[in-house]
Amino acid sequence: MAGMGPPPKEEKHGRTPNLGSATEPADLEGVPAPDLPNPKKWLTATRDWWWAWADSPQSVAFQATDWGRLVALLPLVDGYNRLMSKAADDPRKLRAGKDVLSEIRQNESLLGATHLDRLRGRMPTGGTGARPEAVAGGVDAENVVKLFGGP
Repeated sequence: MAGMGPPPKEEKHGRTPNLGSATEPADLEGVPAPDLPNPKKWLTATRDWWWAWADSPQSVAFQATDWGRLVALLPLVDGYNRLMSKAADDPRKLRAGKDVLSEIRQNESLLGATHLDRLRGRMPTGGTGARPEAVAGGVDAENVVKLFGGP
């Protein structure tokens, strides 16, 4: 018969109560985005990547170390963009690009690149960042499909 048995235990285990869902950016003193170092040195796709991060809603809470991580990623992102622009049908370049992209993705994830990353970090998920077409400016969908074994 339903309803019979011991009463439920008090919630002493599991998720800590009253943590709140996100840290509000207004409560944090972020460091403004620095200028892109040596802008003429980078490909257009790399510059677009930088400005997508600089204009992102989560960047209002970035500290100097976060911006330092993005500056350190610039050569990797630019190298990836250069490699993919010449990779066409070379499997070795595509494999190398996959390794570089993996490193970029891991670092971006730590900064809250995707909606899921922001949820995990309890960061704000709303806001009006750059339009998707502006962010994806330098991505060649055909190379991405080849890179991950698509048709």
